[in-house]
Amino acid sequence: MRRNLPENCYSMMIAILKGIKSKTTFFTSLSVFFILIFLTSPNDTTGSQPILTIEGTVTNIPPSLPNSIYLYSYYGNELTEEASSPVNEQGVFRFEMKSILPQGLYKIGLDQTNAASLVISGEEFISVKADYGELKNDTIAVTNSRENEAYRVLLDEWKRMGSKMVRLTVEKSQISTVDPFFVRKTETIEDNVRLIMQEHNVNLLSIKETYPGTFMSDVLVGLSRIPLRIDHPDLKDRYDNERAFMHDYFFEFIGFGEERIVFTPLLAKKYFTYLDQYTHHTTQGFKESVDFLLAKAEDNSTVYEFTIQYLMDTFREKGLPKLAEYVLDAYEEGCHNPLSTKTADKIEKLKRLRVGQVAPEIVSENPDGKTIPLSSLIGKKVVMVYIWASWCEGCEAENPHIVSLYNTFKERGLDIYAVALDKEREEWLRAIRKHKFTWTNVSDLREWESEAVETYQVNRTPTIYLLNREGRIMAKNLRGRELEMKVTELLK
Repeated sequence: MRRNLPENCYSMMIAILKGIKSKTTFFTSLSVFFILIFLTSPNDTTGSQPILTIEGTVTNIPPSLPNSIYLYSYYGNELTEEASSPVNEQGVFRFEMKSILPQGLYKIGLDQTNAASLVISGEEFISVKADYGELKNDTIAVTNSRENEAYRVLLDEWKRMGSKMVRLTVEKSQISTVDPFFVRKTETIEDNVRLIMQEHNVNLLSIKETYPGTFMSDVLVGLSRIPLRIDHPDLKDRYDNERAFMHDYFFEFIGFGEERIVFTPLLAKKYFTYLDQYTHHTTQGFKESVDFLLAKAEDNSTVYEFTIQYLMDTFREKGLPKLAEYVLDAYEEGCHNPLSTKTADKIEKLKRLRVGQVAPEIVSENPDGKTIPLSSLIGKKVVMVYIWASWCEGCEAENPHIVSLYNTFKERGLDIYAVALDKEREEWLRAIRKHKFTWTNVSDLREWESEAVETYQVNRTPTIYLLNREGRIMAKNLRGRELEMKVTELLK
């Protein structure tokens, strides 16, 4: 762990004292990013704010669907319901928002899938017309809104760019590797890709000039522009390949001091592409990219908090807990504005799940309805907390190994507290019988709403923790041979 005072903390201290006195190719990776866009398409709290009214009509809604329409907000690529409105038989709805919404990209529709994008940016009235069958294609007519007029122009540019990238990707995939002109044809396609990207950047700047001061021009254009090595002739001796260039310049056009960049899914897509395509896939390579992204995000506390969350969640979902711990360490070593209550609480829970900490308590019911706390097993040499589900394919593959491990080591002091994230009692019991789970089995039958999910910050199954006789966490999320070796070590 780094012990030197972080540079940003030093700068803050000086300011206070003064106050007291006074992996793939460039072509493929960019294709992925723009295909993602193609296939998915700062709060001012001063003074009095008008009520935002959104009204309109959605035609051809199937009679079998609920008669409500919803407004969802983006935070990264996550959608949250902000409001709902009944829809009458003619498909007419009306929202009256009496609270301030951040300027950003939203979705409106009958659910998160059948919904179209909508920009909300301080306007008092927005009128919407849509056909139910076209909502999932992001096709919607919005009037009385210059912001949404600008966004639809940008959306058309994204679709134009995306369709061209798809076509070239298909063309490249169809070139045989034994074609005598494989290299020549491939280079021709990649040259065409660069020309399309240059054209795209020119079109974006033209759109930005046409609609100055809009969310589209201030935020979305910067997130959409593509850094190109050809635009940096001064760097031709520094980089001899596109991937190395993109490792350093992928975020060239993004203003990280602008908090509105988190109220759109594009920043999350950029982070994904960067980690997937322009990061060396080693532990050290990922750590360097974490440091790089956190340094970028420090310009704004809202962006920094989003980046911390995104990186921790991504590494945990990918089964890379040590990298998630590295992100947590990086935050703790920094000097930043306070996080939101939700994020701060999440970080505190993750800190309690570090190796060496006493494992948090879990209390749940066994198949007979008897309440069994995890602490009742503490005292055995090793207790495995096994969080699984009958519907989990990964668990289905892991279960035989866990059963074999238990049968091998139970006489030497291994016990298992298995928490099932099931909803249907019979499915849970059937899986217990099928796999011959003879250890302690519990479930509150609340699936992802289970208390164990929140307590242990579970975002994938199976999740495994190994505890010693004092109930301290000694290892987590090991598999196969590594798990067996660690159990053997702890039982000595």
